[in-house]
Amino acid sequence: MSEYPHILLRAEEKPLEHRSFSPAVIKTLVDAGYPISVERSSTDPKFKRIFEDSEYEAAGARLVDTGVWPNAEPGTIILGLKEIPEEDFPLKNDHITFAHCYKNQGGWEKVLGRWAQGGSVLYDLEFLHDSEGRRVSAFGFHAGFAGAALGIKTLAHQLQDSSSKLPSVETFTDGRGYYLNEDELVNPDSRGSHQG
Repeated sequence: MSEYPHILLRAEEKPLEHRSFSPAVIKTLVDAGYPISVERSSTDPKFKRIFEDSEYEAAGARLVDTGVWPNAEPGTIILGLKEIPEEDFPLKNDHITFAHCYKNQGGWEKVLGRWAQGGSVLYDLEFLHDSEGRRVSAFGFHAGFAGAALGIKTLAHQLQDSSSKLPSVETFTDGRGYYLNEDELVNPDSRGSHQG
């Protein structure tokens, strides 16, 4: 048994949001002694995580079924990036997530009330700071990378054809609406850098 609490990375349920904590982050936690479980990613392309389940296994995590987090063992910390689904059941485990509740977003009372009802704690990533007052979790390298790559694609399109809007991402991703990985985003292949 570990001296550290069990952490469960939940599968995310927000359509077309494929971000997650990376296998590298999970490996760091495993190497530090944390027991980690990762819910299997959805196979539905709208909900599929950007990282493969096998990458989490290789990082030392144990894969579990999707959707088990509400019934996790007491003391398990539930980890996720995006908001939890809007339901009514009390949250009995502590959560580390972006809850989007502290800036008067609609329904914040109901969302926060679920932790109070379950006697658990929300560690909202938006408000966790280090001893210097800096946010612990902020947009990282990949967010900047994706923004810069899309900006360059847009500029290239405008320089080549200023009379039309940049086509939607669905046009360049076989209708998916998202890139499978960073190589697909930046590799111009035969379509040209302004096309996708």
